[in-house]
Amino acid sequence: QHPDTLLSIANFAFFLKQRGLYDEARPLYEEALNGHRETLGNQHPDTLLSMYNFGVFHYQRGNTELSRTLLEEALAGRRLVLGVNHKGTQNCIVWLVRVLRRLSEGDAANILQEELDGL
Repeated sequence: QHPDTLLSIANFAFFLKQRGLYDEARPLYEEALNGHRETLGNQHPDTLLSMYNFGVFHYQRGNTELSRTLLEEALAGRRLVLGVNHKGTQNCIVWLVRVLRRLSEGDAANILQEELDGL
């Protein structure tokens, strides 16, 4: 699939989510992420953005473990590709801290929060 088509799919998923149409949004987020992985590879910024968005979606829906998996993968990639000072990387840290706190993993959350505070 063409990257522009995948971006449109991801944007429509976000649109649906914002309107509370979660069941309709989920498969579109998944399609966008899988398409980005296949077309651009796991380390491309668009793929990392899809991981991040799908991770946030899962957090907001209460799927904390899946959110954690996606956000950890997105954060690792964003650190490597974009660097820790990039706003996208920092946003990923913010959401992962939320996930870890929800999972009662305060020590891990605090380490990330301290890293973020030091930037």
